[in-house]
Amino acid sequence: MAANGWAGDAIGLAVSASAIGGIFTGLILLVFSSLLSAVALCFAPPEYFALAVLGLFSIAVVATESADNACYGGTLIPTLSLGIPGDASSTALMSTLFLLGFLPGP
Repeated sequence: MAANGWAGDAIGLAVSASAIGGIFTGLILLVFSSLLSAVALCFAPPEYFALAVLGLFSIAVVATESADNACYGGTLIPTLSLGIPGDASSTALMSTLFLLGFLPGP
């Protein structure tokens, strides 16, 4: 939609869809909270351990993705400021910039 010149409509649609999803999720949790509490009260130490392991694995997956995304920005700093590429993708970016007439570095 943004490519067709409807960026404002796209943002409005995204905000309204997010609000509807949040309200729907809140209502579902409100309806099923008594059932969830009854299940949670039946937990024993093995279930708590399994829940903790699931949480740690979830954090590990998110942290891995965040670290992977942080690497790309970290390699662009020396590429654009000093003209020294940090990896193969920065080399490809720097060669493209050379072809377009932009000379990175001092």
